[in-house]
Amino acid sequence: MAVYFLKQLQLFELVRAIYFVGDDHENGEYSLAKRNLDGILNIKVFKDFPNHVNYLVDKEGQRTQRLNVVPYDPEIRPWYKAALKAGTPTRSEIYNFKEGELGITLSAPVLDQTENFRGAIGVDLILSQISHFLAELEISPNGQVFLLETS
Repeated sequence: MAVYFLKQLQLFELVRAIYFVGDDHENGEYSLAKRNLDGILNIKVFKDFPNHVNYLVDKEGQRTQRLNVVPYDPEIRPWYKAALKAGTPTRSEIYNFKEGELGITLSAPVLDQTENFRGAIGVDLILSQISHFLAELEISPNGQVFLLETS
């Protein structure tokens, strides 16, 4: 799944990271693909829950270097709890990512055919990249762009 997410990152430059945590994450249902600030790609996968392993990868998703192993419990992460609680797609408040940039996380529950919770998916967006995207839009003289914040 991380390789699929990696391909999505390559298609959508505004996306910083895409990740999925399954309801059986203790048995390895976790996958993350991320674009670092320097453009380098990496993936994270669970190995011996709650530890996830962080790898650098090439553009095809082949692991090139193991970086570190870090404990990670998705059930305490705000994005996971928000998706579980909302039951529908939701977004986080604006917050600082680890590297310092401001961003938001969009998350949604993943349900099976009988509407049972099977996990959650998250997407990180960096606000400065959204701002750059909006600045590059070509809007006709009679057109307008609106950004709405629901609160």
